[in-house]
Amino acid sequence: MRHSSRPAVNLAASATAVTATAVTAAGLGLQKCLDGEAPRTLQLALPGGSGRWGLSRSVFRDGGRPHGLVVLTDLNRALREEERQAWQRLLRVLGHELNNSLAPIQSIAGSLETIVNSEALPADWRDDVRRCPGKDWCAAAVRTRR
Repeated sequence: MRHSSRPAVNLAASATAVTATAVTAAGLGLQKCLDGEAPRTLQLALPGGSGRWGLSRSVFRDGGRPHGLVVLTDLNRALREEERQAWQRLLRVLGHELNNSLAPIQSIAGSLETIVNSEALPADWRDDVRRCPGKDWCAAAVRTRR
């Protein structure tokens, strides 16, 4: 599996650049990171790539001055892994259900094979075939084995 080589977004370094050049969060396309509830997941297009990002925010003090910290986490790899695991679970369930459906068919086929291969057929074998749930298939199987 190929992992994303997209670098983590370093907003701390960007914050220094923002302060020095007076660029706004809106100018960087990050205004929605400052608005609304946090933590949350959002869709963003950033210079390093676009996709789903986890957003968390906190406030801290440095030198007596309050600062805001915004952390964006790339969720694309985690979401792809979660999707892959969901598909694997689905395939396991489907395989299990197929096996459950095939078991009675295999059992009936085995019983028919035993009956057909026996030297003397039981007197009631025709009745059994007539009562077979898939009687057309069972009857055909008995006829072809004779």
